[in-house]
Amino acid sequence: MNNILLEGNQYFSEKLKIYGPTPKGVDWNSEPSQILRFQEFAKLLPLKGTKFTFCDFGCGYGAFLEFIRDKNPELVYTGYDINEDMIKSAQEMFKSFDLSPNWTTSLVQGQQFEYTMACGVLNLKLHATDNEWIDHVKFTLHELNSITSNTFAFNILTSYSDPDKKKDYLYYADPCFWFDYCIKNFSKNVSLRHDYGAYEFIIQVKK
Repeated sequence: MNNILLEGNQYFSEKLKIYGPTPKGVDWNSEPSQILRFQEFAKLLPLKGTKFTFCDFGCGYGAFLEFIRDKNPELVYTGYDINEDMIKSAQEMFKSFDLSPNWTTSLVQGQQFEYTMACGVLNLKLHATDNEWIDHVKFTLHELNSITSNTFAFNILTSYSDPDKKKDYLYYADPCFWFDYCIKNFSKNVSLRHDYGAYEFIIQVKK
């Protein structure tokens, strides 16, 4: 695990220890802000009644699974997070869950999912420089692309955020830069959304 991942891993373990399996335990400001993101990502998934494989990339304690269970009961869910404390918490919370989710801290080489979501995993740069973090984001996007056969999506805080609300330890991205990067590297079928009332954007890449 490199220094960027190690620092983030320690940060989230501490948050979970303080706040438990709650939105604040994965560093969301509030439950409504967490739900807002979930609602937007859920719009990108197949309609109810469709069976598909899904990877929640950076799943934390598994809050998205609880949110999506009634909307897409047919999905075959895998929750992936490098933080062992988060995965243990998810396993405990959903041990009697009817969807039989798979929880893991490592993905099998060559494993693919039809849909992959990375919600909130590309914002917390802590002590990394912007250039170091950009390299990390690129690496992560290529990983998302490699494990996804149909569609992947991710969100990042926007550089258009109000200056007085920006924080030094967070990464604020130019949405046009990442839109261009995805088109050039992954697919011509890319969409960018910057219109749902949050200081961030979502990019969706369809293969």
